[in-house]
Amino acid sequence: MTKNEPNDSKEEKQHRDVLKRIYMNYDYSNRRMVEEMELSMEHRGLTDGYGEGMCMSFFRSIISLKYQMAQGVIAN
Repeated sequence: MTKNEPNDSKEEKQHRDVLKRIYMNYDYSNRRMVEEMELSMEHRGLTDGYGEGMCMSFFRSIISLKYQMAQGVIAN
């Protein structure tokens, strides 16, 4: 054990590892989604429907499930 390493139990270390993996997965998913959205915006003529779908996917991942979204629909 190093000087700066906390003196945690095995369970606490596992908990930290799980949280770290969740964070890394979330970070990877966000970066991938942003890259796909940027690509679709660069090639609007070829991927217009795909870009809209990526935006929908992105917003669905961050907006509460109690709200509904649909493509091409504006509701008050």
